[in-house]
Amino acid sequence: MVTHDRCEIDHYAHAPGQRILDGGRIADRDIPGHGWSAGVSATYDLGVVELGVGASTHAVDGPYGSGRYHEVSASLTRRFHWARGVPGWISLTLGRRIWEGTPPDGELDATTLMLNLGGAF
Repeated sequence: MVTHDRCEIDHYAHAPGQRILDGGRIADRDIPGHGWSAGVSATYDLGVVELGVGASTHAVDGPYGSGRYHEVSASLTRRFHWARGVPGWISLTLGRRIWEGTPPDGELDATTLMLNLGGAF
């Protein structure tokens, strides 16, 4: 049974001198760029764990190059309660990023494996 699904489309544009958040502080950026992204995701309750799957496509255009890439991911999440009923989770996610053609400078195709342990305190 699908417990959560999502579809999203975003667009961004950044003009020279625009002030943006950078690591929790306001910073001036002088690198123009723009792009868009679209993606879908769904979570399935398998009883003991949840299976999350997602796919998205992105386009970027900036001074260091432009291109389009696609991402797919799958995750297994186990939810539990810490002491005193505080919710927590542990999740293992496998993701893959694939660029169409030659990626811009500083970018590459990548496969990632991430372990996440969290909670709401």
